[in-house]
Amino acid sequence: PIILLIIAIIVAGGLYVVYNFIYQNNVDLKNKKYTYIYIRTGAGYDEVLDTLISRKILINRISFEQVAKKKKYPEMVHAGRYKISAGMSNNTLINELRAGLQVPIKIVFNNIRKREELAGKLGEKLEPDSAKILKAFNNEDLLEKYGFNRENMLALFIPNTYELKWNTSPEEFIARM
Repeated sequence: PIILLIIAIIVAGGLYVVYNFIYQNNVDLKNKKYTYIYIRTGAGYDEVLDTLISRKILINRISFEQVAKKKKYPEMVHAGRYKISAGMSNNTLINELRAGLQVPIKIVFNNIRKREELAGKLGEKLEPDSAKILKAFNNEDLLEKYGFNRENMLALFIPNTYELKWNTSPEEFIARM
């Protein structure tokens, strides 16, 4: 009976540790309610982990790494802009990153007169820089696909507020418009 009691206590203690690794608060944002992290296209797990560590977001790195490996997050990294809330557990954080549940960016444009202006405005908010965006805006084949050319392509862009994923490619942006 004593041996069974000792085994039960050890098992209960182990389950408690595992439960805490998975579900206990592991995000500390130093009095902020939330922050954003950006995972670039092509980034791997190590880069995401470096971001979380360098920004001092994680309370316990080891527990995060253990849960991430169990949930196979290193093989499922998705680019994007993610909202990290204070008090998140490893389980919640990893589930959002694994599922690619990024928070869209609001982009407002009006009174745009030149392709370069629009490319500059988009390059400030999106992952692709203004040069890549401008290259797409000057791509006759791409524009022709939608019935436009370099001279009338600005007619594609109706002044408004748009929600886009941070890692939207220039080609995806044009297709959306």
